[in-house]
Amino acid sequence: MFYSNDTLSLLQMLLPLLERYNESLHLREVRTELPPPTLAADVPTQLFSDTILVPVTVLCGLLFVVGVTGNILTVLVIVLDRGMRTTTNFYLASLAVADLLTFVVLPLELYRLWQFQPWVLGPVACRVLYYLKETFTYASILHITAFTIERYLAICHPFTAKRVIRKSRVKKLIVAIWGGAFVITIPVLFIFGLEQRRGDAGPVQACTVLEDSKLSGLLLVATASSTVFFFGPVVLMSVMYSLIARHLRTRTAQACSSSLRVREKSTQQVVKMLGVVVVTFVICWLPHHVAQLTFSNIQIWTQKTTTLNNSIMITSFVLVYVSSTINPILYNVMSDKFRKALRRLPTNIAASIVRRTKGGNFARRPLKNSPSASSDTTAFRTRGTIEQTEPLFSSVYYCTTV
Repeated sequence: MFYSNDTLSLLQMLLPLLERYNESLHLREVRTELPPPTLAADVPTQLFSDTILVPVTVLCGLLFVVGVTGNILTVLVIVLDRGMRTTTNFYLASLAVADLLTFVVLPLELYRLWQFQPWVLGPVACRVLYYLKETFTYASILHITAFTIERYLAICHPFTAKRVIRKSRVKKLIVAIWGGAFVITIPVLFIFGLEQRRGDAGPVQACTVLEDSKLSGLLLVATASSTVFFFGPVVLMSVMYSLIARHLRTRTAQACSSSLRVREKSTQQVVKMLGVVVVTFVICWLPHHVAQLTFSNIQIWTQKTTTLNNSIMITSFVLVYVSSTINPILYNVMSDKFRKALRRLPTNIAASIVRRTKGGNFARRPLKNSPSASSDTTAFRTRGTIEQTEPLFSSVYYCTTV
């Protein structure tokens, strides 16, 4: 059979196309013979290896025991000891409650580390986990900011502090702080949830950031809000403690009598302790917020960014619970008055039980070894300013109670 030149040219053009088609069929057959992706390769059940998770779990268990015990003791010391019921300590007691409640979500967080997916606890547990943790974070930073502002007013503007700071107002402010923390955190309920992931046995649910929150911009807004609520107070507190330190140095240099110099040193020790509380909080929470700010907007994850994110994640995870554990230890190490009140705690607990069972006027009488109620409001004049003794942490300028 003879073909024309045109036909031969057409066949020569079609031959390469036919060869490519045959190659594609061969590759398709090879691909169909490959096994389907496994769950471990496609969707890891754990975010970290056992060599990391085991020591982290043991450490978190230790932090849980020490943190829960220490914060409960802090609340009992302040509530049951009349000499410890000052405005500053009201903030510290409420802060201890926030730290105590933080440990409520620790079991869920450990479960998520060990069993990232599939998440079998349901959507409610997933949302509540992140909502409560974020709420207690906001509550902590607001409490620390509040007592920093109070100390600034009490030391740098004592007359203003005497006029505006009252126990009743502080209690209302603490209630407002908790209410505000729960309200501010509401967007978290719409950011986290269950997402479908692909596995070898079908779809797998994971408790993570919802894709809809990324697309709608809600995640970006929440991240910006969280960042502002952390770094904003940090800057404010840094400025205030700088002003407090400068004011105390000037006042100590001007103190004439030895008794005033001793009192100024005591006040400096109290401010130093509160400053250490603030610095510790910032150090423990800084990696979390830096990672959140850095990695929240990454669209394409590489092996390097994933490894770095996971390293910061596990470090910040542990530091968050260190922050909730360390405050009672700082109080005990740096405050002689807290140590004395802690030694009186068994007696105060027994007296509280007696008051509840018998009632009567006994409930109104201070304990023999406890600082009397009158010491809370003893005033004296120095260099034209009105100062009052404060039994809790020896903080100067204790305001009149109502």
